Amino acid sequence: MLKHLKLLVRRLAPAPFLAFLRFLPYFALEPLQAKVTSPTGIIVPPLWKMFDGPRDKQMFLRNSEEVLRLYRAYGRIQADSHVLDIGSGLGRKTLSLPGYLAGTGKYIGVDIVREGVDWCNANISTKHPNFIFLHLNVYNARYNRRATVRAADYQFPFSDRSFDLIVAWSVFTHMFPEDVKNYLREAGRMLKPNGRCIFSFYIMTDDAIAAVKSGTAKEKIEHEIGESFFTDNKNVPEDLTAFKESWIRSVYSSANLTIEEILHGSWIGDSAPRAFPMTNYQDIVIARRT
Repeated sequence: MLKHLKLLVRRLAPAPFLAFLRFLPYFALEPLQAKVTSPTGIIVPPLWKMFDGPRDKQMFLRNSEEVLRLYRAYGRIQADSHVLDIGSGLGRKTLSLPGYLAGTGKYIGVDIVREGVDWCNANISTKHPNFIFLHLNVYNARYNRRATVRAADYQFPFSDRSFDLIVAWSVFTHMFPEDVKNYLREAGRMLKPNGRCIFSFYIMTDDAIAAVKSGTAKEKIEHEIGESFFTDNKNVPEDLTAFKESWIRSVYSSANLTIEEILHGSWIGDSAPRAFPMTNYQDIVIARRT
């Protein structure tokens, strides 16, 4: 009953009103957490602005430090690399990068949530001009309902073979299959030869499906729509989405992307240790441009 009531409220109430209710407690908590600044001089956003992960300033900073380690280990970035971050949010994965990307190195972050783009431009780009943030006015039922361009039809405004690394965190976990196919094709187009991409998913392996059915998984992605597409919310599928591994591998191959490794995430409820515990909650797919 409560679940259905929540869904009804989400469908009928204006988005700004829902956002206000959701963030209201964090206005009260904000004075209790001290100001946190990264070693590169970037201030961590206030709690009430955080929309893309745990609302904790120290965790926000540690997440960016962990991601830099992952980019160096699997993305093979150098100080002069060109990086595209699809879904850059409030810079949760960005804060540690200005201390590494230097000289001709360049970072472009894009997001469909304008508030995140504005924050990053005001607090990161002003200190580090080689970091640029752009708003993508692409439709998403959860994050950007007013847009008219669909992700399945969108072409990124960047040249072919222009990036060494493309990343996307918690982006494909809110997309339909045709959206994912298009973004992967675009990644294949924009990556330099042998460039890397690091994308997160919820991947429905046999173990994941079993964990969801048994109730041990941390995400209840239990509704299968079609053969390879799953969601936790039949009314608003973009709320949380997942795909079978066989489908993901096929789509990557069609986009001229070769999967090198999949780091399966802790969301399925196991206790296996992970080298990147904060980042590897979701499944991480590492691939290169063939």
